This record gives sequence, C-alpha cells and structure tokens, in this order.
Amino acid sequence: MKKQLLAIAVVAFVAGTVMMTSCKKEDTTGPTITLTGSAAITQSLPGTAGAGSWTEPGVTAEDDEDGNVTANVTITIKDAGNVTRTGTEMANRKGSYVITYSVSDKAGNASSVTRTVDITNDAEYLSGIYGLSTDSCAVGGGPFPWSGDQPDVMTSDTVNNLIKINNFGAFGQSINIWATVSGTNLNIALNQGLGGTAYIQNIYTTTPNPTGITSTIAPTAFTVKYQWNDGTNSDVCVSWYRR
Repeated sequence: MKKQLLAIAVVAFVAGTVMMTSCKKEDTTGPTITLTGSAAITQSLPGTAGAGSWTEPGVTAEDDEDGNVTANVTITIKDAGNVTRTGTEMANRKGSYVITYSVSDKAGNASSVTRTVDITNDAEYLSGIYGLSTDSCAVGGGPFPWSGDQPDVMTSDTVNNLIKINNFGAFGQSINIWATVSGTNLNIALNQGLGGTAYIQNIYTTTPNPTGITSTIAPTAFTVKYQWNDGTNSDVCVSWYRR
C-alpha cells in the first residue's frame, strides 16, 4: 500500500511540474532601450582639423526577464553613404550620421534604437554659386571677366569656417580664407596672404548692391576688400559676392 501511495505521489509531482513548466509564458519581448539625451543632435566642426571629439550620451536597456542589459548594448555609426565611422571620424567631418544602439536578451530577442547627429560647418550657409558677383578691379569694374566660370564658395568638411572661393576677385584663381561665423555675420581674419599676390584688407557683411546689379531676392552676399601687387603695379580692389 505504501508503495502505491509513493508511486501516486511521484506521478502527481511530475505531472504538476510538467503543468507548471508548460504554463510558463514564453519570452518573446526584446529589451527596452532608452536614449540618454536627444534623438537628434547638431554639433559644429572644430576650429582645427582633427581636434573634434564626440561625447557619447549613451542609453539604458532593461529586459522584462533579464533585467538591466545596458552593458550588452553595441553601438554602430553610419554616415550618409552607409560607411561605418568612429565617433572621432564623425566629429571631424561634416555630414549627417545615424547612431544605432542594439541589444539582445538571453532568449535572443533583439531591440534597437537610433540617434541622428548632424555635424555642421558654421559657414555652410555661404556655400554655393555667386552668379551676380562683380569686382572693382575687373575690366570697367563690371562683372567678373572670365566667361563660363562663375564664382562659387565651398566650405571645408574637416575644418570649421575654412572657406574656399573659386574664381576669387579679378584673379580668377581659387583661394582659402579663414573666418569666424556668428549667426549670419562673417568675419574674415585680416591680412591673410592670397597666393603672395594679394591679401584681404577688410570685409563687409552687409548685402552689397553695386551699380548695375539688381535682384528681386535678397541672396546671401558678402564683400571682400583686398590689395594686390604684381611686382609692377598695385591696387586696392573690392569683390562683391552676390548670388
């Protein structure tokens, strides 16, 4: 009789264990990842090439079964061309980047969230073609003398406020100039050498409107006053850069 009761107890125990196991909820939910800080960040390029740094705001990750899994989060940075970048590379090259934070729990459920980071050059608003430009040292003081090549401005993708002017002034050459930008004000460092033939003497950030140039739209514009010397002659000129 005792043996029968023992056998019945064992069967009941096994059946109960199987039932409890079968009733246990299957883990199908991935961890919850929470961003620290904003999901969209804008940061300017550094003033010196390679001097930029990226401080990762981080995330927290919690799983309903495994608890805190923040330590297991992996971080990937991709640029607009889907190229993998490091935080240092991102901080020193203008562009839009997507940071992806990913983590899985013990059951294999994966989760991810993203953050967008825009690295900008403060002088970027100056970039573009300046088709209405003139120069006081051009023939007759009229439009830039070369045909088919309009002045244009580019900014560096590694150094903040480094501006390249193609077809600068009456020279028709390309030059790099350094500037600081505050809002819409451009302040170029004075007495910058321009290829040994000229230097910037002054700059005007008001919208230039030289005689004969009209526009129904107030475009981005700036004026550079410079002095040049070719060894025989010298002059002070003004370049009016106007879109």
